[in-house]
Amino acid sequence: MLLTGTLFSCSKEDSGTGPAKVEISLSTLTFQLTRNGSATTDITVTPSDSPLEEKDFRLENPESDKVSIYYTSHIERTGEGLFRLTIIDSGGEESYDETLVLRCDRVNFVSEPIRVSRAEFSIPVVRVTTEGPVLDKETWVAGTIEIDGKGYFPSLEQMAVEVKGRGNTTWGWEKKPYALKLDSKQEVLGMPKHKRWCLIANYMDRTNLRNRVAYHIGANSHLAWTTRNEYVELYFNGSYDGLYLLTEQIKVDENRVNVTEMETTAKPSREATCSNSTPTTTRSSASVRRRPTSRSTSSIPTPKTSLPSSSPTSATTSTASTRWSPPRAGTRATTTPRPSNTSTWSRWPTSGFASR
Repeated sequence: MLLTGTLFSCSKEDSGTGPAKVEISLSTLTFQLTRNGSATTDITVTPSDSPLEEKDFRLENPESDKVSIYYTSHIERTGEGLFRLTIIDSGGEESYDETLVLRCDRVNFVSEPIRVSRAEFSIPVVRVTTEGPVLDKETWVAGTIEIDGKGYFPSLEQMAVEVKGRGNTTWGWEKKPYALKLDSKQEVLGMPKHKRWCLIANYMDRTNLRNRVAYHIGANSHLAWTTRNEYVELYFNGSYDGLYLLTEQIKVDENRVNVTEMETTAKPSREATCSNSTPTTTRSSASVRRRPTSRSTSSIPTPKTSLPSSSPTSATTSTASTRWSPPRAGTRATTTPRPSNTSTWSRWPTSGFASR
């Protein structure tokens, strides 16, 4: 709506031969913003050759001299006698409703009140209608989708979509997760344009916070990319399915995983691999030296059948063919042969040991 006339007009008498009347009009006085969204109004100055510039205008709150934290604004020239006022939401969580005025002190102009507001947060609503039931994770089912941003996010008008199941164990649970493929690339709830999206059910997470918190930490950890996401309420084929997390699907894309995808090459066949390999040499069993096992009968010493001689020479000789055993009561270790495996029993006393 174009508002003109004395409502937004002002005049200034020249000291010359006649009056030079300057009129200023705004195309709208209401700014209903969405989160991170913006709105504009056109400013028309008559006559068009008026010497007014961007710096001559300012937007202010007559009830406060503080700079708003909820939004920013700027004015730019778009043509002869034409300007554009743009107000941009700062992306905070709070709602607001403020009354402002546009001033032009050079011609003593004050506009009628301008209302700038953003609605209170309300969870967006996603409505999906399919032509048939979604029964598995492989078959795409055609349907439509529309998203109501509730004034907090930009809405998505009804459009064609394909739907299938997703997940592994989660697909077997009562509350189903879904994969979405839009008919064309679209911005969804303020997230960059793409066709592929996911509806995460969070069925086993009673808080519905685990994925959301993990994504938030990732986004604030200076990673190259973290899955963007927003809570939504889902109506699937007219049935209310509850709270979901609508997320980006991981894809190689400039707005998602921005990497160069490598080309895949065919793997060589098994026959080609075998034919090109170096032939191996087969050795006969006779030429292979085998290490005897610990249970080889040849390595088992012959059991001792009699008491060893007290002679040092005979004791040393007997250790090669007898198994060591502890000394009997009343004898001393000096009369008992040492074990053949000296590395195992290296700390065993050689003398002065009496059995207790």
